[in-house]
Amino acid sequence: MTAAPPPSWRSSPAFAELLASALQQLHEGSVARYRLRRSEYLAWQLRLSEQKI
Repeated sequence: MTAAPPPSWRSSPAFAELLASALQQLHEGSVARYRLRRSEYLAWQLRLSEQKI
């Protein structure tokens, strides 16, 4: 049995825009909603701040 191809919505511009918006609005209080560990969120924030420099 072969795996099904990924859904086309994942590669759509609308999905990319939705995901980018959700990431921009992410804050420490909402990480549980996305089942992230606090340490994962803090590491992501650190990498994000390093990229902006």
